[in-house]
Amino acid sequence: GSNLVVLTGEHFQTLAPGKLQAWNEDGQAIIWDASQKQMMATDPQDPTRRTPVVTGCKTIYSIHPGKNHDFWVLGEDKNEDGVVAHIDNGKTKAITPPEFQGRKLSFCAPLSATQILVVAHQRENNLYGVAKVGEAKVDWLPFAPAPPPLTYSVLLMGAGRSWLCGY
Repeated sequence: GSNLVVLTGEHFQTLAPGKLQAWNEDGQAIIWDASQKQMMATDPQDPTRRTPVVTGCKTIYSIHPGKNHDFWVLGEDKNEDGVVAHIDNGKTKAITPPEFQGRKLSFCAPLSATQILVVAHQRENNLYGVAKVGEAKVDWLPFAPAPPPLTYSVLLMGAGRSWLCGY
């Protein structure tokens, strides 16, 4: 693991080793603890305290802070189907709709406190789609006329718009 240090009050404090994965505005961090082979969430008030995080993912590709002091995890299950996990107030909800079967979820951006945009690539070709994902629903967004070819895509939010780019 890596060494982690956090500024608490007037001094830096060394934390237990781990790999920093994501953090939010509340000061909570998601850390990979290699010694326990477990994803851990720090306590926003005391970063030395960690709690295990269960994501429902066999493989985790990325973790993103949400808009409501939460985290969104993109990964895949044991069948290599896409999984979105929403971590909110210590509880995790795995979102595994049939639409994500055979897809790799490559990037996401938070839309609101309860929804994200997700880029989902088909595994057997370079076709992809962008879905609005919430805990109870997946809506695929239309392209006009058709999505441009993008093998490696990035989804960005800015200027009140969602930007999809790549090559």
